Amino acid sequence: MLKDKKLITEVIDENKKRNIEIFTKLFRLLKSRSREQKLAEAKPTSVREVIIEQVRNHFQSLPKDDDDKISLGHLRDLAHYCGADLSDDELIYLGRITTEVRI
Repeated sequence: MLKDKKLITEVIDENKKRNIEIFTKLFRLLKSRSREQKLAEAKPTSVREVIIEQVRNHFQSLPKDDDDKISLGHLRDLAHYCGADLSDDELIYLGRITTEVRI
C-alpha cells in the first residue's frame, strides 16, 4: 500500500495551522480577560489562575439533580473542553473527589 507523502504533509500542515489558530484565539481571549481583571483589581493574575477560575465557575454552574449530583455526561464534556478525554472510571473518580461526602 503506497502512501502519498505530499498528501500526508498537507494534512499535517493543515492540522498545525488549525491548532495555531485555536491557541492564538485562546491566548488573545485570556490576554483580554487578564487586562479586564487588572483594571478591575490592582493585583496581577496569571493566565493559569484565569483558566482555573473559568473552569471552577463552569463546574459550579453545571446542572445538578435533587441530590446535588452532577451527571457523568456533564463532567465528560467539561473534561473534554479542558483537553482531556477521560474513561468512565476516571470520570467516576473525578465525580467523587469533586463532591462533598455526606455521612
